[in-house]
Amino acid sequence: MIKHIVSWRHQDGFTPEEQAEHAERIKQELLAVADTVSGVIALEVRSDLLDSSNQDLILDATFVSEDSLAKYQKHPLHVKAGEFIRSVMTNRTCCDYEVED
Repeated sequence: MIKHIVSWRHQDGFTPEEQAEHAERIKQELLAVADTVSGVIALEVRSDLLDSSNQDLILDATFVSEDSLAKYQKHPLHVKAGEFIRSVMTNRTCCDYEVED
């Protein structure tokens, strides 16, 4: 299995309400990709991070294989979601790693 962990910060200038709207839209768009692509075991998007966090939003996803992750990343719905994410978020970090079944 492959874990895919991504986090972002909001770009400056958005109100807390706008940030919440962005987080919900990103969550729904990425869940739609997960529902479409085979090989997604689990996908969670969270914005309710603790004050000790230095990011605003996290994606925690598990895939059957690297091939499944690649299909997810190349899917047109993911590409579209990425365009929106880049328009409102910054400071993307990503960690992908293999885990035992």
